Amino acid sequence: MSEHHLVPRAEIERRVSALQARLRAVDVRCAMVTSEPNVCYLSGLRTPSFHSNSRPVVLVVPAEGPTVVVCSRSQAPNVTASAWVGETRAFDGFETEAEPVLLDVLGALGGSGDGRVAAELGADLRLGLSGAAFLRLRSAIGELVDAAPALWSIRSLKSDWEISALREAGRVNGLAFDRLRDSYRPGMTERDLFAVWAASVMAAGADSPGYLAMHSGPGNYDRVSGLPGNRAPEPGDLVWLDGGPRWLGYWSDITRTYSVGAPRPEHAGLYAASRAATLAVGEAIRPGLTTTELFDVVSRAFRDAGLEIGSATRIGHGVGLQLTEPPSVLPSAPVTLEAGMVLAIEPGIARSDGYFNVEENFLVTPGGAELLSPPSDPEILTLGA
Repeated sequence: MSEHHLVPRAEIERRVSALQARLRAVDVRCAMVTSEPNVCYLSGLRTPSFHSNSRPVVLVVPAEGPTVVVCSRSQAPNVTASAWVGETRAFDGFETEAEPVLLDVLGALGGSGDGRVAAELGADLRLGLSGAAFLRLRSAIGELVDAAPALWSIRSLKSDWEISALREAGRVNGLAFDRLRDSYRPGMTERDLFAVWAASVMAAGADSPGYLAMHSGPGNYDRVSGLPGNRAPEPGDLVWLDGGPRWLGYWSDITRTYSVGAPRPEHAGLYAASRAATLAVGEAIRPGLTTTELFDVVSRAFRDAGLEIGSATRIGHGVGLQLTEPPSVLPSAPVTLEAGMVLAIEPGIARSDGYFNVEENFLVTPGGAELLSPPSDPEILTLGA
């Protein structure tokens, strides 16, 4: 094990073994995974090269036997240093040159011509290949089936090692939001605030700042997925931030709200109602409950406060190697909670004068739930006080 192997070998072997059992159960010869989250999940590979579309990295997981990674010759040393795989097959060139090498690997496993191959075709998954390359490969592969059910059945339940990474991501995120509040000075722009937060998570050892949506001030409160801009929040404005960094690939996803100066009493009440709804879900979480029942908890909390849910179609989602993962917390399509799931709960109240939303990440434990980051403040935090 080198200093670049950040995921223990036993952890990777457990994941691969679990996927292989599911492949055998549905008579699939192998799985072909191409996206950063799934390649990293099943090999431990750590590389910034997923940001480049020129040279794909493909991991082939047979129903039995060692895994094979297909990558560029320049990537091969990094695979050796940071990943746990059985074999590395390198190609010279780019995506077109990768295809015959990949087909050769699939053919040797009975997954070319007449075999069943699982690929990332389903919801919440994306391919790390161009559409043209995928169509060419599809014509040479016997039958493609969706790998999503098998992958999510494993990935949705986090191991102790994964949970420790999620805890650390949450801890770092909480520290960064505290630093942002303490560093605020009048005249700072949204981009200035983002820079403070990003520098804080990186100084604490995060992989990357990850994702941070931000909006502030009248006319901007509906921009719940907006990036920070050059606007300087003014006295009386609310500043809302959503997202978090990655730690060893694992995300934190929380929201925090600040008021420039003392918040209006009405805003303080709406914030408190949103936070109470989120915490009510945290109190209700336990194995055996369904996601639909969690949605009902929020509906009752808002109804008791004389309010209506004003967020998007769901009030929560899974978190892990992706910022948003299954399950979705919806009023329909119930998913039964199991110990090891991690949920971001984010009910919101959307109004023209503010977006009132408190998002927290909860681990489903055998006895209930654990908060994976420092808790939100009971009151709207004040900037410039």
